[in-house]
Amino acid sequence: MPITTDKRETIGLDPVTVDWSKVEGHPDYNPKNVPEGSVVYYVRKKDNRYYVDYGIVYQHYADCVIVQKLMPRDRRLVVSAFSRKPIPFSEFPYNTKWRKLPKGWSWDTTMYEIIEAPMEPEEAAYKLDLENPATIIEAYNRGYLVNVRDVPYEKIDAVIEKANGYKLTRKSKEDLYRQPDTVGIDFHQCFASYAEAKQACDKAEAELTAQSEMTDEEWSVSLIDHDLDRWQKLYSISEENKQRAREFLMSRNHIEDLETRIVSGGIQFKYWKNTKWMDLPVE
Repeated sequence: MPITTDKRETIGLDPVTVDWSKVEGHPDYNPKNVPEGSVVYYVRKKDNRYYVDYGIVYQHYADCVIVQKLMPRDRRLVVSAFSRKPIPFSEFPYNTKWRKLPKGWSWDTTMYEIIEAPMEPEEAAYKLDLENPATIIEAYNRGYLVNVRDVPYEKIDAVIEKANGYKLTRKSKEDLYRQPDTVGIDFHQCFASYAEAKQACDKAEAELTAQSEMTDEEWSVSLIDHDLDRWQKLYSISEENKQRAREFLMSRNHIEDLETRIVSGGIQFKYWKNTKWMDLPVE
């Protein structure tokens, strides 16, 4: 399958999307169980919202699956005085020749227009169902969906000079961040169906809702327990010492204002209004 990739540009996912049940019952589960060329779904977070995304598996690494992102083919056309008919965006020159400013020009004058080419009847009639992997593969093979890299991430600008008139340029959107055309996803986070990914998405939303229902004290305790669990795992702390540390912290006044951190193999704590951290008197 002709999918391109840039292995240097991969992004991670929020750990809350991990579906550990996929490996709990399958100790021999490995990335090869996610076939190359197949559609996979995963959970992304954008603008603080979780949503389901998809792509086609391109390659396997030891610790992740490289997924090619897809998007609808580019149908943009540039309409301007520099050509008799609209030009596909990807074919528009990076610099046109200079031209006299149009009659009646003002700073509000539209120098060009971006329109979309009409779809062929067959493409317009095609039913793409993002919950059905087969239709995604078919749309890709037909050219209705393409690699993200194949769609120019550029803009058209008008350059105006008193001595030359104006010209149009096509250049990168340097002021905006372009997402990479591939993503590296932990194979635990790859789902074979939209429904599984949506379930993980709903779970993440539910965890946020549950957090919002906590009291300030409950939230502080949950954060302390999280640090204690990490401390125990990172430094092989005995269960007894972990419980001693927890009992000490839970005996403090105003637990809702208490915060902890792991430093040099130990636990430190302070009240959020203070600046000085104190070592926990537990080995």
